[in-house]
Amino acid sequence: MNFTFPELDPHAFGEIKRPPRRDSEVHAALLGPSNGESYLTSQDSGFSLLNHIEMAAHAASKAVADAAKLERERYALERKLAWTPATVMRPIRGAQLTRLNLILVLLLSAAGALGMIVSNVVLTGYALQSSDLFSNNRMGAALFATLPCLGAIAAKCFEQRLASPDARWFYGVAVFALGMTSLVVWLVAAAITFAPDTGGSIALLTQGRNDGLINIILLVTTIFCDVTLGASILSGVGDLLSAKQNFKSLPNASYGALVEEKLRLERAITECQRRHAEAQDYLSRAAAGRELTRQEALHDLIRARELWTQVQAAALAFATAIFLSNNEDMS
Repeated sequence: MNFTFPELDPHAFGEIKRPPRRDSEVHAALLGPSNGESYLTSQDSGFSLLNHIEMAAHAASKAVADAAKLERERYALERKLAWTPATVMRPIRGAQLTRLNLILVLLLSAAGALGMIVSNVVLTGYALQSSDLFSNNRMGAALFATLPCLGAIAAKCFEQRLASPDARWFYGVAVFALGMTSLVVWLVAAAITFAPDTGGSIALLTQGRNDGLINIILLVTTIFCDVTLGASILSGVGDLLSAKQNFKSLPNASYGALVEEKLRLERAITECQRRHAEAQDYLSRAAAGRELTRQEALHDLIRARELWTQVQAAALAFATAIFLSNNEDMS
């Protein structure tokens, strides 16, 4: 998202202005019904009108909100950037695979095909014997049993969609670990299921209700092995067909675009922080200026009251003198 900042007067957050001090206004307020308090209110209102306090407060809050939103966008972008490779591999025109790589590809492909054929035969027999749906439909049972093979191919295709080498590495390790775990469980279940009738404890495990459970475990682990180990074999074939010596490293355009977007967000965050600092500095100076204006207005009012008291005392003395100097006979 592109942020645009409002155009402000270059001097909007400049010097703090204070309202003028006039003796006539102080005297009028002192003789008014508020006994001078209206002068304090007038000076405070004048200070608010001369300065941009509300605008600075709004600018500070908006800068904080914009910076927080930009920080969230940058955090999401950094997570995406961490899984995007800085370079990509492109095939070198004219490069050919070695004979050894081709032989290994053929051996791995044969091993993978053999494993999938065995899995298909086992699952086909299971479907024919366990479900009325496929009791007289061997072709349908064979097609039904190809689903694990399709799962292995799908797992390999999804691996190709991962852009980051680290993500592909973690994905491959997870698939292989799941496959080896399934293989271990499969070996235990197969050993129990196909144990010779020796009368020992292992044979006893296959009797009664446990026999069905062991068969289910054997079937499920067969499917897991087919999917995971098949995907691992396909990954090995893909690595051999795309040997590193046949590729060259080029800058990743997606990575560069993400870096540019991150730099833009960082510049926007810096701009928000600068505007917030300017607004906060202005608000701090405005608070000090408002307090100074109030103290000066209070000082003017105190001085006017003292002057008014002196005027009243002088007027009273003058009136007293006139009164006492009047010697007219009252009789």
